[in-house]
Formats: sequence, structure tokens, C-alpha cells
Amino acid sequence: METPRVFQSVFTMLALVVLGCFVTGTVLPKSFLIGYNDTHGVENVVVENLQFNGRRILNAEAGNFMIEKARGVRLVESRN
Repeated sequence: METPRVFQSVFTMLALVVLGCFVTGTVLPKSFLIGYNDTHGVENVVVENLQFNGRRILNAEAGNFMIEKARGVRLVESRN
């Protein structure tokens, strides 16, 4: 059996887009968007059309997000 490889590179994630997340349930789970460090973080993230039980989520607090070492994170309504 082959030993799994571990990805050990450090990089910056740029221009991440998440489209159309529809969450249902009694509690909105915590979401984490955390960069590695101040030099290798996450930049320019758009979460479009996030909904919890049909209610639009347009900010990190309402979406139960923990955001660290990330810049340019936006939660927006659908463009359609």
C-alpha cells in the first residue's frame, strides 16, 4: 500500500469564489477562512448567494464565519 503524500507547500490563495451555498438546519455551522500567516494568507474572496434556511447571509457575523489572515472577503447577493 502506498503511503499518502502530505502537501507541505505554503502559498497565498487569491481570487476564491464560492457560488450558491444553501444551508438548512437548526444551527448555522461555523465556517473558517484562515490564512497560514500574514505573508501567506487568503485574498479577494467572494461568497455569492449564501443562504441559511432561505435567508440571505450578507456579512461574516451573520454567516458565522471566523476570518483570520484574510483580506478582501465579501459576501454578496446573487448577480442573477
